[in-house]
Order: sequence, then structure tokens, then C-alpha cells
Amino acid sequence: MDKNIQCSFCGSSHLQTKHMIEGNSAYICDECVVLCLGVIEDGREKRKKTETKVPAKTPETIVDNLNNHVIGQDKAKKLIAIAVYNHYKRINNKKLDVDIQKSNVIIVGPTGSGKTLICSSIAKFLDVPFVQYDCTSLTEAGYVGDDVDQIIARLVVAADGDIARAQKGIVYLDEVDKIARSDSSGRDVRGEGVQQSLLKMIEGGVIQVNPKGGKKAPNADAVDIDTTNILFIVGGAFNSLTDTQNKNRNSVGFGRPTNVDKIERKAISHRDLIKFGMIPEFMGRLPVIAELETLSPEALQRILKEPKNSLVRQYQALFGMDGVELEFTDDYLLGVSELAIKEGTGARGLRAILEQSLAPHMYSIPSQKGKITKVTMEKSDLFPNLTKLPDNKVHEQTDSTPEHPSS
Repeated sequence: MDKNIQCSFCGSSHLQTKHMIEGNSAYICDECVVLCLGVIEDGREKRKKTETKVPAKTPETIVDNLNNHVIGQDKAKKLIAIAVYNHYKRINNKKLDVDIQKSNVIIVGPTGSGKTLICSSIAKFLDVPFVQYDCTSLTEAGYVGDDVDQIIARLVVAADGDIARAQKGIVYLDEVDKIARSDSSGRDVRGEGVQQSLLKMIEGGVIQVNPKGGKKAPNADAVDIDTTNILFIVGGAFNSLTDTQNKNRNSVGFGRPTNVDKIERKAISHRDLIKFGMIPEFMGRLPVIAELETLSPEALQRILKEPKNSLVRQYQALFGMDGVELEFTDDYLLGVSELAIKEGTGARGLRAILEQSLAPHMYSIPSQKGKITKVTMEKSDLFPNLTKLPDNKVHEQTDSTPEHPSS
């Protein structure tokens, strides 16, 4: 062997190694071979970790978990739980002779009824990447606005760049009713155009996305994402549609049924949604329809108190950090619920109402630590004048220890 032969990788002479393998105009020593095998094995281990199955939680366990976060909506929670279970069961059992289609879901429900909370709670329970995207910002490719591929790009970011995890995540598209087909004669780039752009993504296909920059960094490296195993849930209020479905319940005079309270509202169908402005091809990729009910004041009152992360518990914890016990009367909580319904914000508006009515106490208590030990919120405390400090004699229990006179 020529004494000048060296390893093409590390540069070692054949005299310094036990074996030198010859290739086409190249050589590799035994030590570099061992190193390469180690790199290959490490790559296999990393792939095994990222290709772990998403546990197919049963519908009952999914609903049980949802009950800790979402009050009411029992029928919708069961339908969504079944769809989620079937989706991940389909992913985990690849050796099938039958090609099972995805169980994508459309949720119809008023603002503040729990659409986003249901989706995010399920994703957290299953420990899969989750992204919520507002459809109002989307436009057909080539126009001002966000392209639909940015949805998947955000999912990759939510998965910390792990492509395998991202490809088994959950995407929730909110305000989907805002991309209904327009009656205008011009090109509908925010309505039907967006629905057409979403078809391939929702059904399942390979999409090239740029997780790092989107339109702001078009030259950044793009990656291929297969959306076949991504679960898509879309939601919207569809206000005029749900109003029409309730017309018998709201009718007056001779046409009004005598047993109004016993009438069950007609379920919304794919045909109804197509009439609303969703194109048939788009609805064909969303086989499961789950309807959420308008929340009653009593249901909103339960939302304030019962979930593990309820607003009542959150504010009690905040006040507790200042050594103050916070108490809410039932009349106060019912009043908050009634205000949320009056303003049309549902559960989403509860926090804003609490913030405004608790603001005077949250402003004054930190500077009076040790003097105030308890605050009781009553219905009359809703929307107080923020320039007026709380009446300590009526609603705040103060420490009875007299203050030392100042010298």
C-alpha cells in the first residue's frame, strides 16, 4: 500500500490505523467507520422518540377531562371526543387494508360558548401541538394578508420545530363563518378563495411552509409538512343561521307553538352551512358537526365557580397573596353572568366584568396590607366608580387593632 494514503475524513495515515477501506478515489479508516455508525444510530434513536404514538384516549376519558374545564355542552363534547379518539386511533393503526378518512370537525356556537377552550383543553390533555388561527386574517395566495400555509408554519413553531410532532397536532380555525362565500361579482379572495386554499391542507397533503419568516423572510429555508395526520377543527358563530333555526321558538301570535319550551331546535346540517356560504368541497372535508348552546346565566355562574382554573379561584388566589380573603355572593356572580349575556360576550366577557368591578379593591389593598382582611363582593359592587375608593365599613372587613397615632 502506498505510504502516502490517508483517510479522506480525518487525514490519518494508513500507518496510524488498523484498517483503511478504499473507495473510488477516497479512503476511510476504521475509526471513522465506527464514528459514522454512531451518528447513524443516534439519528435512529431521535426518530424513534419523535415517532412515538399519541395515546388514543377513550371518548369517556376525554369528556371527563373536558368537564374540569368546560361547563355544560355535553352533547357537543361527546361528539368532538369521539372524533378525536377515532382520528388518533386511525393514526396509531397504520396496517389497515381500508383507507380511513380524517374526522375533521366544525363547531357551530355563539361567541363565548367555549369553542376555543374545548379544542385547547383536548390538545393539552393529549400533549400534542396546538395552534389557534383566526380566519379573518387569511386571504387567497398572492393577495395582501396571511397565506393559509402560515397556519401550519405556526404549528411547527408550537411543536418547537419537531416536524414529526407537528404532523400529529391539532389546528383550530376560528371565525370560519367570516370566510363564507360573498355575493359580490368581483374575485372573492377572503371568502371562497380562502376556502379553496384550505381544501388540500384540511384533507391531507404535503405543504411547503416557512416556519421562520413567512412573507417577511421568503428566502428562509422551507420544510415539507404532511397534513394527513393533523386534526382540523373549525368553528364559527354563524349568527344568521342559528337565528333562522330558532325562528319557531321566537315567533309570536297565532303562529307561535303552545309548548315552546319543549321544542327542540332543529340540528344544523351540512346543507344549512352550504346555504350560509360554505362551499360544498370545504364542508365535505368536515364530516362532524358539533353545536354549542347559548350559555344561560346559571351556566355562566357555574363557569365562574366550578372549573379547576375558574375565575373565582384565580382572583381569590390573587387577593390571598396580599393576605385578604375574597368572597363572592351568589347574587354578585349571577349579576356578572347576566351582564355578560346582555353584552353578547358570553364566557369570554366574564373576566372583563370582574376586572372592572374588582379594580378599586385591587388598587387600594396593596398599600393597606394588614389593615384589610376580607372583601365581600355583592351585586351592588358591579361597575363601581373607579375614582372612588371602596367603602371599608360595608364591604371590607378591617383589622380591629387600633393604629398608633403618628408623632
